[in-house]
Amino acid sequence: MSEKEKHPAPGDVVRLRETLQLVPSQGITAAQDRCAELMYTSRRAWQQWERGERKMHPAFWELANTKIQAEACKMGEES
Repeated sequence: MSEKEKHPAPGDVVRLRETLQLVPSQGITAAQDRCAELMYTSRRAWQQWERGERKMHPAFWELANTKIQAEACKMGEES
């Protein structure tokens, strides 16, 4: 994805969510809930981004990467 305003691909959104499932191991629904919570949105919206039914704004994508990576690091330190 270039720096020019491009929406993330659904697979990219899924891979980002999967980072929360690695440490500690948690289910898809719990990880989707946490991603949605971090982005102040609903699980349904997050699922729609993952399925490509809704396009995530590039600014949300940048914020999601920052917040979810930080959350994964925090979870890793606690385990």
